[in-house]
Formats: sequence, C-alpha cells, structure tokens
Amino acid sequence: MVFLPPVNASSVKVGYIWEHPRFESHDALEAIMTERDKILRLVCVISPPLPQTNEYIEHRNELVKWRKVAPVEHKPSSLQYWSVSNSRTALSFPNITLDVLGTYRCSYGGITKKIDVVGESKMLYLQLCWSNIHHCWVVLDGV
Repeated sequence: MVFLPPVNASSVKVGYIWEHPRFESHDALEAIMTERDKILRLVCVISPPLPQTNEYIEHRNELVKWRKVAPVEHKPSSLQYWSVSNSRTALSFPNITLDVLGTYRCSYGGITKKIDVVGESKMLYLQLCWSNIHHCWVVLDGV
C-alpha cells in the first residue's frame, strides 16, 4: 500500500447535470427528476484539486468517495469519472430507475456534502415502478 500525504480539503460542493435537455447546477441540495429527464450526472467539485501525480491519480476514488446513504447505504455501482484537472468527479446514471433515487454523499478530506435525487411527483414514481416492480413497494411507502 502506498502512503499518501493527507489532503487539506478546503471545500466540497455537490451538484448535478441533467442531459436532454441540458441543465446543471454545481452547488445544490437536490436534483429533481422529471418525466423528460434521461441522463443524470452527480457532480462533486473539490478544492484544492488532487495533485497530478500517479499515486494520487491511482487512489483518487478512495480519496474522494461517493456513497449512496439513503434509503440504504452502499457504494453506487455507477462509474466515477474525473475531470482532467482532478478538481471534479461525477457519477453517471444513463438510465433513470428507482435505484437512482435517494441521498448521495461526496467526501473529501474531512468535508462531506449531500445531495438528494428525488422525483417530481407520485405519478413519476408509478411510471418507474412499472419498469422495476421489485423496488416499487419500498419507494411508494416512503412517498
């Protein structure tokens, strides 16, 4: 295991990018899903950026961590993407399903920020339930 000097995180912001139509915010508490939304990217903007050394690049997903914390805590299965500058990382969800809904946390150094992915209406939850009936009852109980 490689020893990396601790990072002195000064800020973390979380936000989102919706594609088709494109809408983004890099400092948000929630991303509201509508019927027209197709692709979601959760974005974590960190300061200072991670150093551009091989060791930091190799371990960056361990230094800047995404977790889904609600309704059940786990590491998201989505790939974690990075900007060239190592100042932004994102999770990409190309298919919006009930599994995507919930609260996500991005942690860097000792700083953590959360963002909620929520549906616009109960009707949207019902439409998603037909595509993934296994999770339908759990989500509707929480609406």
